[in-house]
Amino acid sequence: MSVSIKSAKELQLMREAGRLLEITHNELQKAIKPGISTWEIDRLGEQIIRSFGCTPSFLHYNGYPASICVSVNDEVVHGKATIMQKMNGDYDEKFPQARALYMYMYAHPGKKLNFMGNEIGQFREWDEKRQQDWSLLDYPKHREFHRFMADLNAFYLAHPAFFEKDYERDGFRWIDCHQEAGCIYAFERISAKERIAAVF
Repeated sequence: MSVSIKSAKELQLMREAGRLLEITHNELQKAIKPGISTWEIDRLGEQIIRSFGCTPSFLHYNGYPASICVSVNDEVVHGKATIMQKMNGDYDEKFPQARALYMYMYAHPGKKLNFMGNEIGQFREWDEKRQQDWSLLDYPKHREFHRFMADLNAFYLAHPAFFEKDYERDGFRWIDCHQEAGCIYAFERISAKERIAAVF
């Protein structure tokens, strides 16, 4: 995936989209009170978005039934632990699990979010007051995991099937999602020029 230089018109459209998003967030913030349901938040968000003559981008994305993504949790705060801490087992058992999780995440539709430090298998949660624990790269498991993440990023960028149709229904197809007993899931990612099957 190459980097594209935005035209003046594209930059203006991005600024306008940001301005409308700010208004939408501000209006939602005024309306949200204890007891309001996520359904009510979604309906209000859709009304605001449509009042600008826009279409909610989440609506019907891979079957998503809502106009905005309302998440009632505090995942983007301190105290939730790192990916590596959340993996089961002892030190050596955590790394293969984290690799499988990241492969699943990168193969699945949607843009990717990874907190700083996770790419080196850091066990300490990200902290804005400290730098990352770069000394972990002196240890083979962490160095190997860092290399895995770099290779995974490169693989992702080299295969448009993983991102070209993130927002289109025909960019994703379940091959088999009924092997619960064996914990096996298979799906296909599709772009204009390639198809990639992923099995987990």
